[in-house]
Amino acid sequence: MNKGFKTTILLILIVLFATSFVERKNGETYLRDMNCIAIVELAAEHAFSKKQIEKFHEYNKKKFDIYQSYPEGHLLSNQIIRNKIKHKARLKKNGEKYLNSALFNCGFSEKF
Repeated sequence: MNKGFKTTILLILIVLFATSFVERKNGETYLRDMNCIAIVELAAEHAFSKKQIEKFHEYNKKKFDIYQSYPEGHLLSNQIIRNKIKHKARLKKNGEKYLNSALFNCGFSEKF
């Protein structure tokens, strides 16, 4: 009986550890996606200001795809706006080089 109890406790601890790892990974993905939405919105605005309409549509489609991967109302718009303001300040300071590296981190392979 004592050995069975220890085995049960061990299995419960393994399941709890695995569950916390999956939840942590999903939380990181959620934050990365909100950050990528802000970057892609900023890149779309930048493309529109430079009259690069194809890139503007590409970035808007990518933003829409990320939004569609979550239930409606799940992403916090105020957090996305704060991220966008932060990235806009960095873009002004570092130029398109910053935008290229940020887009690369979000899965874009081509440069702006």
